[in-house]
Amino acid sequence: MSAHVQGVIQKGNYALGSSIPIHCLGFPVNQLKTAYLTFIRPISEYACPVWGPQIHNIEYLSDDVEGVQKRAMKIIRGEKFVDHRSALESFKIETLRDRMFQLIMHFGQFLLDSPKHRHFLFPC
Repeated sequence: MSAHVQGVIQKGNYALGSSIPIHCLGFPVNQLKTAYLTFIRPISEYACPVWGPQIHNIEYLSDDVEGVQKRAMKIIRGEKFVDHRSALESFKIETLRDRMFQLIMHFGQFLLDSPKHRHFLFPC
């Protein structure tokens, strides 16, 4: 599992590095935020219902995944960046940990509600 998470982190950082020239061209902050939410963040969330529940048990992996988002906030906020938490609040974005939890819960609810896919869950 950690190999997959490390791959997600590498892909996220690569995509983020590719977006730095967009920042340097003077795009408005709201467009940079949209670009991050559209192209980079989904990389960090890919297949998280499968690997996400375990990441909370391995703290350093969770911090590494969140590090991609922190780096993005530093790039987008530029000189106005003070700390990660306030940057997220200013953009009304949740932490990746919170977002993954929402995605996992949504997927679990989908399985519970689906007669076709409910058998994937363990019996209670």
